[in-house]
Amino acid sequence: MHANRRSFLRLIPAAAGMLRLRAADMIIRSTRPEDFEMPLDGFATWITPVERFFIRTHVYTPKVEASQWQLRIEGKVATSLTLSLSELREFPRAELVSVLECAGNGRGFYQPTVAGLQWATGAVGNARWSGVRLADVLKKSGYSPSAKEVLFNGADVPLGTMPDFIRGIPLEKATHPDTLLAFEMNGQPLTPSHGFPLRVVAPGWAGDSWVKWLTTIEVRASGTNSCAGRRSGSSRHDARNFASSQGGHRQPCGAADGSARLREGARRGVVWRIAGQERGGVDR
Repeated sequence: MHANRRSFLRLIPAAAGMLRLRAADMIIRSTRPEDFEMPLDGFATWITPVERFFIRTHVYTPKVEASQWQLRIEGKVATSLTLSLSELREFPRAELVSVLECAGNGRGFYQPTVAGLQWATGAVGNARWSGVRLADVLKKSGYSPSAKEVLFNGADVPLGTMPDFIRGIPLEKATHPDTLLAFEMNGQPLTPSHGFPLRVVAPGWAGDSWVKWLTTIEVRASGTNSCAGRRSGSSRHDARNFASSQGGHRQPCGAADGSARLREGARRGVVWRIAGQERGGVDR
C-alpha cells in the first residue's frame, strides 16, 4: 500500500506538467491573467504563428469594442487628437517583421532565484506587424519642440493596489520609422490577448514597452523614468533601465534579468541564433 502511494505521488509532477499545456502546446504559466510560454519547438519557424506566440499579461484581458474604441493623443502637442480605428487606418500603412521578447525571458534559470514569472526560453517570438508609423500620428498632432518622452496607456484595468501600467519611450525612439502602432499581426487583426485593437511595436525594446490595448498617447516635455517608481507607471516586476555599452543608449525598462544583449542585437540589426535558428532585429 505504501508502495502504491509512493508511485502515485511520483506521478503528480508529470500530471501537473501535462495540465500546463493547452491545445497549441503552449506552456501555461498562469491562466488568469494569461501568461503562456512557447515551447522550444516553436523556434523551428522564422515567423512565429499567432497561436504559438507567447502571451504576457499583468492584469485581466480587457474587452474592447472596435466600434467604440478611440485613441487619444495629448500633452505637449499643438492639437489634441481623438482617432477611431478607421481614422487611424487612413495614415500611410507600414509593415515590418520584428522580434518581441519579455524582459524576464530566461528568469527561471537564474541562481539565486529572481522574483517574478519563471519563464524558461519561450517568452519571445517573431511576427510580421502591420499598422501605421507612430511618427506620422505624432506629426499630425504637432508635438512641441520641447517634447522629450512619449507615454502609452491601455484599456487594461489594474488589479487591487497595482499602479496603472504606463510605459514611456524617448521621443527619438517614438519618431523612429520602425516604431509602429500595429493593428495586425501576421496578416490578421490582433487577437485580444495580443492587444486588440492596437498595440505599440518598438523593435529592440523589451516587451513591456510594446503596450497593448492602446488608448492614450501622452507627449511629455520631461524625460522622466516612466518605469522605476513613477506613481502612474511603476513596473509590476523588477524593472530597471539598462544602458548599452555602445554609446550609453538608454535601454528599455523591465530588463532586470539579462535579455539586454538580445535587444541590443536587435537595435543594431545584428543577427543572433536561438535554438539553431538565426533571427534578426527588423526585416521588411
